[in-house]
Amino acid sequence: MNKVETIKHKLIEYTDLQLERVQIHNILTRLRGEMKKGYTSQVHTELENLYVRKLAEIDEQKLFVENLIATLDGEELEVMKYRYINGLTWEKVCEATYYGNTNVHRIHRKALEHLADRI
Repeated sequence: MNKVETIKHKLIEYTDLQLERVQIHNILTRLRGEMKKGYTSQVHTELENLYVRKLAEIDEQKLFVENLIATLDGEELEVMKYRYINGLTWEKVCEATYYGNTNVHRIHRKALEHLADRI
């Protein structure tokens, strides 16, 4: 896998991690609610610890991608933030940036190349 493909993979993974983080947070909230009601067991404690560690791993991976994107400037930063940090569709990225589809994808491709040079 070349560097551009690696970056694409990390960015797609970032989007998936945001969803996974929300799901884990919701599970932890329910689990802690059960524990407050007195349904505490070794399994509950182990699950809580597992979920807390997983959230820390996700946050670390997300921070890496966010910091990487933050190294970009101008239109590249704008397109990548809208697409990956804010999770907008390509159509919405075009609307938000006032660029056409072709320009947005050109900017995206250039941004990927610049990010690949940074890893």
